[in-house]
Amino acid sequence: MLRKLHSWPGVALSVLVMVVALSGATLALQPTLTRLEVGSPLQGVSAATVASRITQQVAGVELIERAPSGEVRVTVDAKHGGDTLRVDPRTGAVLGAYAPGAFMTWMRDLHRSFFSGDMGRGVSGVVALVMALLSLSGVVLLARKMGGWRKLLARSTGDRSQRWHSAAGRLSVPGLILLSVTGLYMSGVTFGLIDDGMALEPAYPSQVTQGPHAAVADLKALKAVDIADLRELEFPKPEDSNGVITLRTASGDGYVDQASGEWLGYQAHTLARQVYETVYQLHTGEGYWWLSLLCGLCVSIVPLLAITGTLIWWQRRTLTPTLRGNVGAQQADTVVLVGSQSANTWAFASAVHDALTNAGHAVHTATMNSLQPRYRQAKRLLVLTSTYGDGHAPDSASAFLARLQHAQLGPEVAVAVLGFGDSRFKQFCAYAQRVQDALSDAGCSTLLPLATVDRGDAEAFSKWGDDLAEQLGVALHLQPVRVSMPTRSLELIERVVYGDTAETSTAVMRFAPVPRPGRNLLSWLLRKDRLPAFEPGDLLGVVPGNGQEARLYSIATSRSDGVVEICVRRHVQGLCSGYLHTLPLGGRIEAFVQQHPHFRPSAGQAPVILVGAGTGIGPLVGFIRKNHRARPINLYWGGRSAATDFLYEDELGTYLEDGRLNHLSTAFSRGAERAYVQDRIRADALKLQALIQSGAQVLVCGGREMAESVRQVFDGLLAPICLNVEALNVQGRYREDVF
Repeated sequence: MLRKLHSWPGVALSVLVMVVALSGATLALQPTLTRLEVGSPLQGVSAATVASRITQQVAGVELIERAPSGEVRVTVDAKHGGDTLRVDPRTGAVLGAYAPGAFMTWMRDLHRSFFSGDMGRGVSGVVALVMALLSLSGVVLLARKMGGWRKLLARSTGDRSQRWHSAAGRLSVPGLILLSVTGLYMSGVTFGLIDDGMALEPAYPSQVTQGPHAAVADLKALKAVDIADLRELEFPKPEDSNGVITLRTASGDGYVDQASGEWLGYQAHTLARQVYETVYQLHTGEGYWWLSLLCGLCVSIVPLLAITGTLIWWQRRTLTPTLRGNVGAQQADTVVLVGSQSANTWAFASAVHDALTNAGHAVHTATMNSLQPRYRQAKRLLVLTSTYGDGHAPDSASAFLARLQHAQLGPEVAVAVLGFGDSRFKQFCAYAQRVQDALSDAGCSTLLPLATVDRGDAEAFSKWGDDLAEQLGVALHLQPVRVSMPTRSLELIERVVYGDTAETSTAVMRFAPVPRPGRNLLSWLLRKDRLPAFEPGDLLGVVPGNGQEARLYSIATSRSDGVVEICVRRHVQGLCSGYLHTLPLGGRIEAFVQQHPHFRPSAGQAPVILVGAGTGIGPLVGFIRKNHRARPINLYWGGRSAATDFLYEDELGTYLEDGRLNHLSTAFSRGAERAYVQDRIRADALKLQALIQSGAQVLVCGGREMAESVRQVFDGLLAPICLNVEALNVQGRYREDVF
């Protein structure tokens, strides 16, 4: 529910929100420009002294106004031109005519009312409400995603749009909350929904002291007012012998006797008036030029938030199936929670949802991050989750375990966990096991023991469905429909082949996007005919055709390079590798990009140790290519033959020369000196110990057996410094991409 509250208004009103934000950011410059022109506001001088200086140099003064910024303006009577002038409060000298800039006036009308009077002001108020809701709900959602309020400032995960959205949100949300709440308050004042205290005025005096008028400098009431507290000083017409001076200050308003200089009536500002004055200054920045500048910077980020938020919404919509009869969380007797990095797990969850709904159950299906503190009517909780990377939670389940600590489920809720993964990986369904253990620790009863589905095995899924049906005493027919990732057409533009035989060769392949017919702005915005966002280390899913499952390959380039580069070794009877190796130049494939944010160098300048074998060098070369800041990088790589299989040999030599690569250590299993990459690591144990003690991160890419051997070697060399691979993994300093 909270996610919908955050996404739908933001998407629906994104254009209006951006207009209000950008116009507000422009107006936020005005207090700073005024401060630069006026200088520091005058303080510690009485209003009487300043008024005397002004009246001595300017004839026919009717009104003296002091803005919160410190700017002082005077209006003279019609006899002397009826103009409004800017004056120097220190000397009383005229600085020039006061004329609000046409551009800023136009921008203010756009910001306040969209040039549409009261109707536009109403729309502006609605936009302020939406911005407040988006800001507050966004903070809560980000805290959930990061695993708690204490981790709110930790590095966010997800694809580029998600990371940019989180970073921009954290930078802008303080200013957005302040401006949206104050803007909403001022909109309420405009339409009479909130009392601003302006209606309460002091009673006009019925009589005044007769006699000659005192000099302005001698008026006692003005002498007691600091110029910093003055708002308006209005003089009566010269011919009006019974006229009084109207004095408005920061604390109250009243009338001053021209002869005695005493107050004739005074009305202190009510709390409502004080609140209004404060809110007005906070929203406009009048008197707080530095705050106005900071808030202006905050709201200038709103377009980035709107664009990335819309992209995230669109991506989630395309990957999440439409669920028929998805009841509310508090009305459901069965809750299905899904942890998915792509669309595959959702396909199985959708089948469970439909089968239970058809059997007469009230089912609520949502992401694992949507776990509620309690479910009023739920009798059972079904969790279907994949395991991402090296035993990590998928993005849609990143906050589940943290939220579970505050949930009140108990033994009345029976749980069943179904894990999805690939048994070829060491951490097969590891996250599902962690979820099962956490639910048991939370006191939930067991509906079914933990079950797993290996590589989308329909038979294993059907078996779990039969077990679930038996427990529920109903007939369930689980028929998952595989959800295909949206693919793009890519054209092979370059191939470099290594190896001495075609059957065991390795190819570095580069693909470019294929423009789609009827290209237009909408298709470009939706990335239909251009490369999606990706970085080295992300994965390219290649569909070999004939309805076969996609094969994932690590990417060595980023979208800014304009091409997708992968490294593919040909395997005997390898369906996808054979398909790619026989693809002619100019041939096209259907493929999609899957984000892999856990496998990439962390931020900063700490050293990086890259370890790979065979085609695992692909993303590692990509990391080195992007190392333009010359971060210390050490590469350990193993291949077959130095003569025929030294992938990227010339390119790596260039990086050693220009400083993007500090150290290269290679090992070849065939030739005069048979060695493996783990042998080179073992030989450099002392060096690697020192690097890790200085904060180095280790990234390993290649075959599963190689990765296991490398892990054992690192465990050995880390033992003398009281560390191990698992400890580094917890710190985010040891990451694997194995196949």
